[in-house]
Amino acid sequence: MQLSHGLATATLVQPPATLDDIYEVDLALFPHLFTAPPCTNKAQVHPHQYTILYEQGRKIWCPQEEFVIQDFLTNIPHASALDDTTPHFVTPFHAKVYHKVQIRANHTLPSVTLCSKVGKHPSSLNFLFGYLESSFIDSIKFLFEQFPPVWLTYFENARVPLISYDFLDGRLVTIIGYLHFTEEGLFVINQHTQIEDLIRTNPGLAQFTCMP
Repeated sequence: MQLSHGLATATLVQPPATLDDIYEVDLALFPHLFTAPPCTNKAQVHPHQYTILYEQGRKIWCPQEEFVIQDFLTNIPHASALDDTTPHFVTPFHAKVYHKVQIRANHTLPSVTLCSKVGKHPSSLNFLFGYLESSFIDSIKFLFEQFPPVWLTYFENARVPLISYDFLDGRLVTIIGYLHFTEEGLFVINQHTQIEDLIRTNPGLAQFTCMP
């Protein structure tokens, strides 16, 4: 997956031969790259919520501020909140929705922070409750397009999350890959899918889901 062509001037820099022979790094020149963004201070509410609409085959992310309900996650109970509840009907529930992750450099540079935006897809025949899509792609593009090209080597092959899908019934699917920088731009290679089933680890949650 190619994330951007905006790094066309960022040639692939070979890592130093030894740790003693490294580029001189002046972090004071770009302090904002390694400082957690202000949105990470919001502990109770996920700050990047969107409602996803479909128009002529296009997927449109609409900021939740445009809607009456600005925090839709509060209307979807967390899986742990159902443990002591007597089920009377099928109830959609979500897993933990991650807002930020730390990405480590290979060496020399500090870690950087990626933020996700979470979108609520509408219900459909395939997804009765709709589903949540958490995407780190925009954050990856925005952050690494600001990096001095010579520093990109320190994040070569760093493992990053791309997109996570929560189908609100205990099933989670996350796409993960590894950063790769070339003259053509920023890529995520060797992608793989991580699948989690909350009902497997907590069978009691099956009481709240539609049975096959």
